[in-house]
Amino acid sequence: MPTVDVLNAGLYLVLCWRGDRPEDGYHWYLYDFDGERQNNGFHAVGRAGRWMYERNIGWTPARFAFALTAVRVGRYMNPEVLEKIIKPIMVQDPPAPLPEGFTCRIFIRLALQLLADTHDADGHPWITYDDLDLVEEEAQAHAAEHMASVRSEGVRGGVHVSTHCH
Repeated sequence: MPTVDVLNAGLYLVLCWRGDRPEDGYHWYLYDFDGERQNNGFHAVGRAGRWMYERNIGWTPARFAFALTAVRVGRYMNPEVLEKIIKPIMVQDPPAPLPEGFTCRIFIRLALQLLADTHDADGHPWITYDDLDLVEEEAQAHAAEHMASVRSEGVRGGVHVSTHCH
């Protein structure tokens, strides 16, 4: 599993720790970075008993203490285009019910599926992957690998390139 020292331009799957035990799971983000200054985090957040879509302009895992890993899954996208593709998962008029058992992980999974099914102006999919389950497993393995050092030593989480995305 390739590891890199810095975040380069691209679309990343970011896992953050929540809770004190591995079984507490992770919080899942998509992070879009142009390689210079454009940083955007996209995720679903549960508040007041319901799930909401959120885009965090300026968010970066490099400055977020709970980020365990950032796994590059695709190329950088214009954040407006990315948002136009994934926001309808949760923001629809009229509102559509979310799948039973919806979580931030399910939101990211649906977003990655949409990005694989949506094409750029040249007819290429925004991302491609071998198997979405393998992408998730890879990210979870990286998160577990970095959990102890991030939590106890306060170091930054690891940056990786997915072996299952092309």
